Amino acid sequence: MQNLTPRQVEILAIQILEHLEKGVFREDSLVELKRELTDPYKIARRIAGHCNAARGDWVLWIIGADENDGVVGWSPPDLAEFLPKIWRFFDGYPPSFIDVNVEYNRKHCTALAFNANRPPYLVRNESFGNKGVVIEREIPWRDGTRLRSATRDEVIRLLVDQTKLPDIEILSSQASQRSSKQTGESQNDLIPIDIRIEFYAMLKDEKPVVLPIHRISGWFSDPSKEYMSVDIANFFFQSDERRQRVARQTLEYARNGGPAFPTPPADDSVRFTGSEAIIYRPTNIGVQMSTMFDRKTWEKFSLFEIQLVLPMGVDRTPLIISDKSVRKTGGNRV
Repeated sequence: MQNLTPRQVEILAIQILEHLEKGVFREDSLVELKRELTDPYKIARRIAGHCNAARGDWVLWIIGADENDGVVGWSPPDLAEFLPKIWRFFDGYPPSFIDVNVEYNRKHCTALAFNANRPPYLVRNESFGNKGVVIEREIPWRDGTRLRSATRDEVIRLLVDQTKLPDIEILSSQASQRSSKQTGESQNDLIPIDIRIEFYAMLKDEKPVVLPIHRISGWFSDPSKEYMSVDIANFFFQSDERRQRVARQTLEYARNGGPAFPTPPADDSVRFTGSEAIIYRPTNIGVQMSTMFDRKTWEKFSLFEIQLVLPMGVDRTPLIISDKSVRKTGGNRV
């Protein structure tokens, strides 16, 4: 699943509006056009259905556009007040999102990009409790442009995807500022940050799990969300177990007068190919990465938050790794 930035959302929305004005756009499984946002319950149900059917991909809504009438524009309400009215109908977490104001031909639209990486999304029935209404919750499903309840096989596919996910336990996480004088990577008030997370992964069956490095996305922020970095790069996997075994073997060789750099021992629990990590059995894994972060925000806080999305295998089942207590450490590198 590709990571999206607000600029990418804006560019994508403008491209869709251009196609719409030329009469060559039709709504598909990942894009929906709405003239306005009105009934919070109906909107909640439609968002949930759209995100469930997307199965981990991004979903884009453009408000102020109509498939028949083109770009009509709209006067948006205060989303900070309106969106909670929608989210209250969700049973559990609603999808995270990016909202971007878009101007096209002097008409104002709003692009909402929903990150549908935590299905299934359930919606509480607005009429539950009324006389004769016994259905309390629903798993909505978008079928083309039609909205309905999910069928049994669709629910099973969502649940099967989730049962593939290994159990993840965060062992440690830390971040440090890299010397911009050495790297020359300072951009205005942004500074380079190195991040390392160590976690324990336990598989739920005997099948290996494949984590492609190029598919990893995520964000890094301070606890108050004053600044959020969504451009995390330079991912690198390392087996913490293998690193410890190398250290022990190096020490043993040194004591016995052997070579200073012995051949690293094999690790049969995880394998790294350079482009992916393949987990065969329970193991500790370290993930190193880097990003650019706001200098003032970095200096203000001592703890930070991070969330990584690691799409697994051919189905891209999203494995979520998140931690709200990433320690800030000293030194040039983590």
